[in-house]
Amino acid sequence: MSITENKIIDFMGIDISTNEVKLFIADHLDWSDAKGDHMFMLQDKINEYLAFIESGELLQEYPKAKGKKAIIQVTTVTSYNAHKNTLNILNEVVFPSIK
Repeated sequence: MSITENKIIDFMGIDISTNEVKLFIADHLDWSDAKGDHMFMLQDKINEYLAFIESGELLQEYPKAKGKKAIIQVTTVTSYNAHKNTLNILNEVVFPSIK
C-alpha cells in the first residue's frame, strides 16, 4: 500500500491521545521532483481519501470513527529532500467531525 495505489487506504486508526481518526498515506517517492508528477499523484490519493470520508464509506468500514475528527496524514518514508514548491501540501488535511 502506498501513494501509487490511489484506490486503497494505506493505514487508518484512532489516535487515542487526540481521539481523532487518522488516515495515513504512505509516500515513498522522491520529493525532489519539481515537475509536479508526484504532486498530482498525491492530489489524486488525497481526493480518494476525501471521497472515502464524505461518502460515508469510512463509517461503514470503521464504525468507531463516528463523531471523531478525521485527519489525512502524509507519511514520507524516504530521505529525499522536498522541492520548495511541494512543501505546502505536506500539511495534514483536517475534515470536520464525522456524524
